[in-house]
Amino acid sequence: MSNSDYLPDYPLNSDLVKRLKSALDAKDEERVRDLICTEVTPVDAVIELANDDWMKDPSAQLPTGMLLGLWTLEYKRELTTPLCIAAAHGHTACVRHLLGRGADPDASPGGRGALHEACLGGHTACVRLLLQHRADPDLLSAEGLAPLHLCRTAASLGCAQALLEHGASVQRVGGTGRDTPLHVAAQRGLDEHAR
Repeated sequence: MSNSDYLPDYPLNSDLVKRLKSALDAKDEERVRDLICTEVTPVDAVIELANDDWMKDPSAQLPTGMLLGLWTLEYKRELTTPLCIAAAHGHTACVRHLLGRGADPDASPGGRGALHEACLGGHTACVRLLLQHRADPDLLSAEGLAPLHLCRTAASLGCAQALLEHGASVQRVGGTGRDTPLHVAAQRGLDEHAR
């Protein structure tokens, strides 16, 4: 399902999203945790964090290129779930809380699931918790990448190990470069990951 197929439970202009974006921008981790663990319902709610669709705002200032007809009518929209936000920020207790309430560990309305987000941030405890709740270690993102492809830094070694312990494939081809996670590790000089 593509981004445009989802109707967000919390659209960009909702009060909750405004408060959540403010907390994210201010890096107020406690407020982010509080909002997604106590105020967002249902547990797998789709949250719209960005949408540059100028047609939704008639007062929007249009880029000159668009006025000259040099702009595509595509727009970027960022959808996510509370679980993806918690995993991306390494909030293990919040991830546990959401999974305990029945959050789908593989939900990915924005194209990446919670495992992808946790791996990008190098949050091993979140990765392990998601895998314990049966997250798919080979779930593909909209770009065709598995979580193991996103273990791209030294800080993500624990994430990679946890994924491998749960059967993730080092040979899964993905992304535009058609690289395997093993290729990604080698290209980035992550010797420990490649072992």
